[in-house]
Amino acid sequence: MMNHSRAGLLTVFTICVSLGCFVACAEDAQTQDNTRSKPMHIDDQVAEAKQDLAERLNVASSSIKEHTVRIVQWKSGARGCPDPNMSYTMVIVPGALIVFAVGDDVHRYHSGRDGVPFYCPADRAEAPAMGPGEEVM
Repeated sequence: MMNHSRAGLLTVFTICVSLGCFVACAEDAQTQDNTRSKPMHIDDQVAEAKQDLAERLNVASSSIKEHTVRIVQWKSGARGCPDPNMSYTMVIVPGALIVFAVGDDVHRYHSGRDGVPFYCPADRAEAPAMGPGEEVM
């Protein structure tokens, strides 16, 4: 059987370890928040998407024309481009819709909160939840 001073010391030790872990976890979360970069500006998103499309199609970027650039609200975490093998949060996600024309072909890029654009194949593309951009579907 444990004496009272030993039990008290064990309790204090347990509390200190727990608090130490909590403080370390809180500091780690704060550090992550401070190092997170700001979302990309829409002009930077367009430039990055255009460069990606030029590489993807193996064409000069000068042959790629901006068709539509809109700030939108997506219907889910899929950001308007759901993969049928994935599940997504059902929450409105702010982002952008960027559509380019190359000849008669149209190519879409979407982004979410982070502002990083990604290519969205036409067969997976969904209209935004609200706001401008729905007319390009």
